Amino acid sequence: MNGKLGLTAVGTGILSSSCCVLPLIFAFTSLGGGTLSALYGEYNTFLTGYLSPILMIATFLLLGFAFYLAYFKKNKACDIKSGSCPTRGSTRGVKVILWVSMVISLVFSLFPYYSEYILPV
Repeated sequence: MNGKLGLTAVGTGILSSSCCVLPLIFAFTSLGGGTLSALYGEYNTFLTGYLSPILMIATFLLLGFAFYLAYFKKNKACDIKSGSCPTRGSTRGVKVILWVSMVISLVFSLFPYYSEYILPV
């Protein structure tokens, strides 16, 4: 059991440091966003054809679940034996952030459809 726990700790340590290390690796190897988009521009059918719709569906399912938790899930009563009480319902700030996330997701998801009217060709 300890061997698996150690591997999990190492894996999560590598993943948590990737936010800082990967941009440095890309910068030192000159692999910026422009280079990657030039390499994978119109030939990247995997991302646009297969992965993009799956990620959009996952995004909106998770946002739907977040809306359920924020608006419809009822709080449970306090447990007298253990003395624990759940936190109160969603605050106004949480709901504002949720709506802003929904709008940003819609703007980016629908970008291919309205970009031809905004960007000059």
